[in-house]
Amino acid sequence: MCLTQSGIFCIIWTMKITLYTTHCPKCKVIEEKIKNSDLEYTVCEDMDKFMKKYPGVDTMPQLEVTMPNGTTELLGFAKANSFVNDHILHRMNS
Repeated sequence: MCLTQSGIFCIIWTMKITLYTTHCPKCKVIEEKIKNSDLEYTVCEDMDKFMKKYPGVDTMPQLEVTMPNGTTELLGFAKANSFVNDHILHRMNS
């Protein structure tokens, strides 16, 4: 378990993470960081699917994190960056 600096409480091994990406420069930053972490994740490049699920959200990348209790949080670039960095720091300090 961990409490990230961004205030997101997580149980790492049971989260479902989806990275929505257009492979823009910011997307590539998150993609590279998450690839170098030990977080399990899937990538979705289907922007039509994303827009249907999250109407009104039009910036990428977005990291969808579903917790074990079923709650889902959508993280834009800054929060996604903090989330992945916090996970990496927690892993290094464990």
